[in-house]
Amino acid sequence: MTSKEIKANVIGGMVIRLTFDGGFQRSKIYKPNVSDAKRKEFRAFLTSELPKILLAIERRKKYNDRDHCKMIEKFSSNVSCRFSTIIHKKKFRIGNAQKFLNLYWKVAWLSKTTSLKPIHCPFDSIIMKKLPKNVRVSWTQFDTIEEYKALVKAAKETGGKHRTIADWEMKIYWDAINSGKQNA
Repeated sequence: MTSKEIKANVIGGMVIRLTFDGGFQRSKIYKPNVSDAKRKEFRAFLTSELPKILLAIERRKKYNDRDHCKMIEKFSSNVSCRFSTIIHKKKFRIGNAQKFLNLYWKVAWLSKTTSLKPIHCPFDSIIMKKLPKNVRVSWTQFDTIEEYKALVKAAKETGGKHRTIADWEMKIYWDAINSGKQNA
């Protein structure tokens, strides 16, 4: 393996690690007493699936909010079907699916593993606090794409007309890091 390949693998590992750190944080994903082997299988699936999803997004000529909502629903459904025996309430909620997918895309973009700028952001507790109270939900609990769409709409309105959701979220996250409140 060349030095360039090793570097790419290390960066890829860091992207998935940061995604897992944020995606599993404060979220009850597994049923009680799930074996380490089953958890490892679940994580291995996410590790292989997230890059495939991002690659599919990158290959599209056009990719919009509607497409992304469908992708989140599909991701949620695929994980739910494959791992219903080990995940909480047999469902990989939309809140979890968006967090994993949006966070993976964000970290891949920031690490320059992809040049495609995210169209949305990971909706977590830090971001929720910046949105109007009438749309705030716990990212670990919400489970409809309608709730997600309301968050996207509110983020666009709150973030301003001259910024993308990704840029708006980065500024909020940066401010949170500097104030010591980065745990979402």
